[in-house]
Amino acid sequence: MKKVKSGFWGMSLSLTLISAVAAVLLGKVFGITDIIIQDISEKNKLSGILDVVAPDCTDFSAYTISEPVNAGGSNVYNVYNAADSTLAGIAVESSDNGFGGELTILFGFSPDWTITGYKVMKHSETPGLGAQVDQWFKSGPAVASGTGGFSVKRKRPVESTLVGSAVGGNHNIIGANMSAQSVSLSKDGGTIDAITASTITSRAFMRTLKKAYTAANPGAAVDAVTDATTSATSVGAADASAEPELTFVRSKHSGKRK
Repeated sequence: MKKVKSGFWGMSLSLTLISAVAAVLLGKVFGITDIIIQDISEKNKLSGILDVVAPDCTDFSAYTISEPVNAGGSNVYNVYNAADSTLAGIAVESSDNGFGGELTILFGFSPDWTITGYKVMKHSETPGLGAQVDQWFKSGPAVASGTGGFSVKRKRPVESTLVGSAVGGNHNIIGANMSAQSVSLSKDGGTIDAITASTITSRAFMRTLKKAYTAANPGAAVDAVTDATTSATSVGAADASAEPELTFVRSKHSGKRK
């Protein structure tokens, strides 16, 4: 191989070749890692779907999940019982603008539109304030019947926070039936307590919930101010007769959730 002469042009040629090789290698590495990242993200989403629809699930193989249907910018997933293909629930991923940026939440509903859970997929809210949204609306004690509260099926441990506390108060929406009850903030005429010092984030959460519900149940009429459901139809976008298209694949390490 002929030796490149030293000097300006020789050095320039060498640097150009090195840069070209490095660019090709970086491109290949990026392509590989991007596929891995997307795969992990998709698995996390599928796991989140079962977490919000079937929170007590211990065996992922008991359910199948349909391909998402986009409705009004929200992604709607039907979750079926693998044994008989009956509808087990509906998961909807919706977004709205919070205080710090986009707030994306995955909501779970039973076939009769009871809220079974939610999971924050993306947020840029202030730590100790709006960031409490990941637990605030699914924590706290159930409120006595007749006081405007909901019958909560389960409770989760709540981490301590810098400002305010998610323990106590009326802000647990799990167990609320969207087709029969008003689910809105007390600041807006409802009964749900907003996150302490984080009204903007709390309202963004409620708007996201409304988007998720109306995306999955387009026949529902929701009041623009209070987010209160005034009427509802059948399953709508989450058609119980639809065939499951995507089977949830559990990690090869275990078929059980710990």
